[in-house]
Amino acid sequence: MIGYLKGRPCSVVRAPDGINGETFFQRHAMPGTSKFLELVRVSGDRKPYLQIDRVEGLAGGRPGRRPRAASVELRARRAGRAGTPGVRPRPAPDIEFAEVIEAAKDMRQRLSAAGLESFCKTTGGKGLHVVTPLLHAQKTR
Repeated sequence: MIGYLKGRPCSVVRAPDGINGETFFQRHAMPGTSKFLELVRVSGDRKPYLQIDRVEGLAGGRPGRRPRAASVELRARRAGRAGTPGVRPRPAPDIEFAEVIEAAKDMRQRLSAAGLESFCKTTGGKGLHVVTPLLHAQKTR
């Protein structure tokens, strides 16, 4: 997981009252933010985003204390936004998922032939992201 998150601004879905309680979406630092998280500038946003570059940040803990972030989902910057351009095909309802997989593989091969590294990840729905990281955010601390 750290290999996927490292160097990418990240948003977190948190559930401080447990998985069945209310959740909230966090992308910026809050009071008490772990020193194991980086803060990075993202073009178009006034406040720095969170970025998880170390395993300790992924665990959400602090030295000598138990983790308290209550993170249930981590979302690295998505395809099509500044910092991680990519392709996010949205399949029609009558398209089988096997065809979506083949299309993602084909896109990845085409990007590779153009000299671009890419990787594939699932979306929260029925599609796939083919992501090509090009730019890195600037660390603020």
